Amino acid sequence: MAASVYAEFPVEAPFFCWIAVGRARSLGYTVGMAMRLRSGFSLIELIVTIAFLFIVASYAVIFGARSIGIAELDRARDTALSEIVLARSRAMGGTGGAAWGVFFATSSLTTFKGFSYPTREAAFDLTTEFASNIGFSGATSIIFLPPEGLVQVPGTVAISNATASSTISVNAISGINVQ
Repeated sequence: MAASVYAEFPVEAPFFCWIAVGRARSLGYTVGMAMRLRSGFSLIELIVTIAFLFIVASYAVIFGARSIGIAELDRARDTALSEIVLARSRAMGGTGGAAWGVFFATSSLTTFKGFSYPTREAAFDLTTEFASNIGFSGATSIIFLPPEGLVQVPGTVAISNATASSTISVNAISGINVQ
């Protein structure tokens, strides 16, 4: 009977397979049954694999949320910068013969025509809303005077959310600095 068990098993098989055959024979199994016993994953292997995948997935979620927050902040900063440049260009071009400015609320900004936000011409307002996690602080408005487009009062606006922050500064000669 021993000859028939080894006759079913190829000679070039690795050493651990011969160990499996020996163990199978001691338990009363045939060679084919021994190979089927080792053909799956153990519970430990599955638990380790699932734990590894869970760790990788949690890092992906953390870094994904952070990159979304940074992208939202970049969008808010770029929009605020373009609206400030637009207001300065309109003041320099004499559009409407008045000053132009940008008013910063908690999570929105408004480009307006006028020498102050309370006395503006509301028909020319252009308001942009942002996600509730984006916040503006610092100067509440930046106003540019015609015809040179000089700023009425220099100021700095801070833009922030839970993951990052950025600032836009306008100096006395209407130079714009983004950090």
